[in-house]
Amino acid sequence: MAQLYPQKNPGRIKVRRHQLTLAKAKWPDAPTAPTETQTSHLWLALHLPFLPLEALGCQQKNWPIAVYTQGSREQQIVAANPTAQNSGIHTNMSLSAARALVPSLQTVQQSIDSEKKYLRQLAIQAGHWTPDITLLEDGLLLNIAGSIRLFGGITSLVDQIQIWIFKIAINPCIAVMPTAASAILCGRSGEALIVNSKKDIRPTINKLPATHLITDIKGRRLLAQIGVRTIGDLLRLPRDGLARRFTPNLITQLDQLVGDAPDPQIVFKAALKFSENFSLDVAVSNMALLQPLKHQLLEKLCHYLYKKHAQAEEMQWQLTNDRDEISNIPVLLTKPNRELVSLNELSRLAFENTRIKAPIIAISLQVNRFSVFIPSSKDLFEIQAESRSESNSIVEKLRNRLGKNAVHGLRSQADHRPEKAWDRCDPGQIGTTLFGGARPLWLLETPKSIRVSNGRLFFGNQTLSIQRSRERICSGWWDNQAVRRDYYFAETASIKLWIFRDLDSGRWHLHGIF
Repeated sequence: MAQLYPQKNPGRIKVRRHQLTLAKAKWPDAPTAPTETQTSHLWLALHLPFLPLEALGCQQKNWPIAVYTQGSREQQIVAANPTAQNSGIHTNMSLSAARALVPSLQTVQQSIDSEKKYLRQLAIQAGHWTPDITLLEDGLLLNIAGSIRLFGGITSLVDQIQIWIFKIAINPCIAVMPTAASAILCGRSGEALIVNSKKDIRPTINKLPATHLITDIKGRRLLAQIGVRTIGDLLRLPRDGLARRFTPNLITQLDQLVGDAPDPQIVFKAALKFSENFSLDVAVSNMALLQPLKHQLLEKLCHYLYKKHAQAEEMQWQLTNDRDEISNIPVLLTKPNRELVSLNELSRLAFENTRIKAPIIAISLQVNRFSVFIPSSKDLFEIQAESRSESNSIVEKLRNRLGKNAVHGLRSQADHRPEKAWDRCDPGQIGTTLFGGARPLWLLETPKSIRVSNGRLFFGNQTLSIQRSRERICSGWWDNQAVRRDYYFAETASIKLWIFRDLDSGRWHLHGIF
């Protein structure tokens, strides 16, 4: 196995850059038939031995500096920079002894919150290579199997990650293994290597000290008593004896190391937010001159969405004029979107209704709401899906051109009173299905009185012919808007109407037109 910079003496190290090399088998860069080395998971563990220093921004100091924490009995050193280590300062050393050894030693108390925040920042940056990232207490764990071909092969991908992390961290260790547990173990052991075959896990971890897996004092004392020094020694011992002497959890840990037990990881999900702006050198009053800048901002947004595997649920433009007044221009989306052509067209329609009061000096685009992008597959119902997509596109264009309140849908409600049996809604929403008689498409907002003369009903100058069947509706007594009506179908020579007779007053009214 290729090993790079294993730390035999953690007390004294030299900060230098190391080149990872692929152990034994190479990962195929070109598409090939599935082989044993091609797995759905390949884990890259990024161990940061100086994380307490880096989280506090002390990694670039040239003088002796150390981070300490409050132990059970005394304050202890948890990390020291290379200058301090070369002076004899090491981890787990008492703070008083460290200060006695190096009087000029600068000390800072450990901040767990700062370390978590720093790791989240690193995870966001590492999202450039893969979205499947887990936060560890001392580094990151990346599932890179799905990114290998995208970045030109495993060697190229690991090289890119190594170049990035060596610019911001002190002597990090990168270990690539087929299982998450083995990658973490090798990273924390200082074994910088790449292993992409499951059969090579055991030969790689056999030589690692067993104390890297069993960290409690009682367990380490027991290891010494039974003469176990390496992970390989543990793997060769009877499983029932190990579970009895230590804990059943140790057996699970060993199985997870070699890939014989599931080891699910919690994926880090960063809060997505997009905000970009352009400042103009010269104020402009013509909105058409902003189109190139709008297109560039939308290109940046679409690149961000594709990189994050997301879609925008809402967008908002902001225009700043030379009076420092800000105009907000929302872009209304009926469904999540990440297509440049569509977003550009909707933005153009939204800008058509905008009137500026003064010349514009800055333009910005903001997106705060996102959804996960799920690729769609073609099936037997592709025609219906395309039809729905076209309908959504028309609604989006109308809303951005006319305003949100100018376009809406209708849905039914659970109420037998015709004037309360429907409500406005977003297009596409479905209400409660009611079982009853036929209803007219055009329902008058307020029923109109019908003229009665000599026992006949008239619509304008035309006599109404009434069908004998009727529908009685008596409802609304609970909200003080009770109705008691008999509804009939009526028609003239040219039109069909829906009328009712009020049972309380005996008067006739027109309520709908078919």
